[in-house]
Amino acid sequence: MNPGVNDDTDFAGFEVEAATDLAATRNIWWFKAKPRLKLAGQAIGSEVIADDQRSRYRQGDEKVIACLASPKVTNSLQIGPIRLNGNLRLLDMDVGLAMRNRRDPSRTSVRAAAISATEILVQRAAFDLDIAPEEFDALAPNIMTSPGRPSLPYIQISDALPNGSGFCRHLLGDSRIPVSDLLASVLDDAAQWPRNTVSDEHHMNVCGSSCYKCLQRYNNRNFHGLLDWRLGLSYLRAFVDPNYECGFDGKYEDFEISDWSSNAHRLAKETRTFIPGNRISCVDGRADIPTFSLDDRHSRWGAVVHPLWDQKRLFAKLGLDNTFVAVDSFELSRRPLHVLQRARHAAR
Repeated sequence: MNPGVNDDTDFAGFEVEAATDLAATRNIWWFKAKPRLKLAGQAIGSEVIADDQRSRYRQGDEKVIACLASPKVTNSLQIGPIRLNGNLRLLDMDVGLAMRNRRDPSRTSVRAAAISATEILVQRAAFDLDIAPEEFDALAPNIMTSPGRPSLPYIQISDALPNGSGFCRHLLGDSRIPVSDLLASVLDDAAQWPRNTVSDEHHMNVCGSSCYKCLQRYNNRNFHGLLDWRLGLSYLRAFVDPNYECGFDGKYEDFEISDWSSNAHRLAKETRTFIPGNRISCVDGRADIPTFSLDDRHSRWGAVVHPLWDQKRLFAKLGLDNTFVAVDSFELSRRPLHVLQRARHAAR
């Protein structure tokens, strides 16, 4: 792992157009003792111009992508791996402050794993420091690129208070790195959170991704659709152990992936609801990887794969040809119709 401390800045991106208010003849004028501010030559929100029925605003020639930045000097903590396992696609996620293009749906699950890992780090650090999770800001995961060095992903958190509250610095420490011990406990200490909560048999049976008994809380409600404690733990373990295969080799000895194969087979059987008459099978030599036909002719097949597996490497290893399409178990459990439509289109 490679932890560090830095500053952070909050950004909010939106689309504006260069436009002028035609009714603005003066900067400020007074009407019935009420001040009214008139501004000319300003950038107007695109949705405002679209709703302007009286053509009050003159539209500019081109659209501008703008960002409002709110700088906040504080302490932050970045955690990333020293090297990556080539069989895992930890880098395959959409990142960046200003996304000009729509996100790639096939990368959503990797970003969800990184966000879940960040949330696990925030809540466990809050437990250990006896503070509220709101004392930390969970920042967006990102990818570090350096000239002459391979790109590496990292997750990051920061102190919520401006100028820092000291919590991130406490996790980093001076003589040793407490966050390393914290992550080791998160992954392997069955008596500590989150293992003592998520390993409950009832919880594992009813919580397919996240709930209010594990990762969900009111302040992270915007990410409830992405949070997954199994994925988050897998992402963190891949950071700590570059030899971690996450089931790519057919072994599911680690706690967070111990029930992945059974859940994948369940998801494959549920595709019969959307594709009546399809067949359910498994990859030759890999009974842990279920497959299902994408049509009633049984000529095209979907193979359910773990979200963190490198799908090209897996198909090359298993000798699967273009009659098979990789179907992400994360997406198959959340938006089955959408992912099945993409799979059927890719199999043509």
